[in-house]
Amino acid sequence: MIVVFDTNVWISDLALTSNVGSAVRFYLREQQARICLPEIVKLETEFHLRTTLNDHIDNIQSSHRQLLAVFGSLKEVVLPTAEDVEELISRVFSNLGVPIEEFPFTLASAKASLIRVVRKVPPSDRNQQFKDGVLWEDCLAMLAKEPVFFVTNDIMLPKNWTGE
Repeated sequence: MIVVFDTNVWISDLALTSNVGSAVRFYLREQQARICLPEIVKLETEFHLRTTLNDHIDNIQSSHRQLLAVFGSLKEVVLPTAEDVEELISRVFSNLGVPIEEFPFTLASAKASLIRVVRKVPPSDRNQQFKDGVLWEDCLAMLAKEPVFFVTNDIMLPKNWTGE
């Protein structure tokens, strides 16, 4: 069994380190499942994680400076350095305890996604979601070998879905 997590899951679930993420990792180990990490998801997750961490650090530094101006003196706040952030990002997918297989970005998936965008075919029927189309194509390629479970926080309903 292969499980593919969308970027929004990696980000919202703190790279599967939350309580729910721990339960999911335990379940995957028990099922002898593997996580497949498409390159497009890895790159986007690393980008968003880097941006989020740096934004938090900048906000704390700015708030500390403002408090320092008001109070006159405060204890020094020790925050992660840029190198600390990069090191964390470089190992975010390596400490999960579940086998991970990386799936490279391919021209074939990119081209198929572009065609989906042009034709407005799901998952690119509502807007031009090139990344989602590439991920979709990657999952279809994996599905040719074994069952794939795709986990996302996105809700994509067909245009004619009535809820019945």
